[in-house]
Amino acid sequence: MNRTLTDRLLLPTIPAAFLGDVLHAADFRGLDVDGLLEANDLSRARLSLPGLRVSVDRYSQVLRQLGQVTDDAFFGFLSRPVPLNALEVCCYGMVGCRNLDELIGHVNDFYGLFSDDFYWTLERHAGNVLITAHVHPVLPVDYRFVIQSLLLMSIRLFGWLLGEDAAIKGVRFSFAKNATDDSLSYLFGNRIDFGCEANTVRLDGAYAKATLSCTRDQIALLLKSKRHLFLLNRHKNSLAEQVRCLLLLGKNQTWLDAVAVSKQLKLTPNQLWRKLKREGTSFLEIRDAVKRDWALALLEDPANTVEMVSDRLRYCDVSAFRKAFRKWTGMQPVRYRRTLG
Repeated sequence: MNRTLTDRLLLPTIPAAFLGDVLHAADFRGLDVDGLLEANDLSRARLSLPGLRVSVDRYSQVLRQLGQVTDDAFFGFLSRPVPLNALEVCCYGMVGCRNLDELIGHVNDFYGLFSDDFYWTLERHAGNVLITAHVHPVLPVDYRFVIQSLLLMSIRLFGWLLGEDAAIKGVRFSFAKNATDDSLSYLFGNRIDFGCEANTVRLDGAYAKATLSCTRDQIALLLKSKRHLFLLNRHKNSLAEQVRCLLLLGKNQTWLDAVAVSKQLKLTPNQLWRKLKREGTSFLEIRDAVKRDWALALLEDPANTVEMVSDRLRYCDVSAFRKAFRKWTGMQPVRYRRTLG
């Protein structure tokens, strides 16, 4: 397998439908969404397929291009455009923030210069800290992308200033759950409720007293790869990524089990389970995702038959592979390949 494909497999893929969420406003405003998708080897029809997934790099590339087309950091969702470099300027202003209250105040003051369509509030309740994103839609389109981004932005910026990922105790979204929202657990953890009155992330109350500190050099490091802020774990070397890497390294010989992976990481199986749970995942979820992403990558090559892919993933028979693939994507591998054109 070539290096490019291996690099792709090191990061979990993203449901292609998430790109559809990003494009709602641009589409409503009559921008050339079809041309943008075609330039990235995508289409509306493909985005609507529940099983199709894209790499983090592809997702980030579409967002960069959409920002250039709209000249707006929020891609046309707001009543007025926000400069593309707004996040960078906002982040450098965080250097003086000493606690969570000051951070929320800073981002509200900064983004309030450009838009009245959203803001954050901070509350303390029953030993918890609640960060709520308030969004006032100005278009008759789905705003789940904006809501997710605002909540993720608040906790990731806080985590960066804190020097560690802020442990999320729960998240509530106002929008209803759809078929792809299970993937949000990678970003927000497993305690997610949908159809709620407010869009809120719940943290431990101790975070309200935490002292924050950050230098301009650290902000520059944060901004060096913004996709790590919104799409990946803050630390590139999270335990989940270490497990994924070990599974990928051994995938051509055998699928490592939790005991073997724990031993290589110098952990007990119970420690591995607990630490992965704190990151919102599990060993079986990670191994299943590696198999899924490898299968999707292999099916992109017409030379690989379904039987060959099943054999490469070491399924006992092709029917077992088809069953697993249907669980991952909602369709059979032959149909999935047909959607790739």
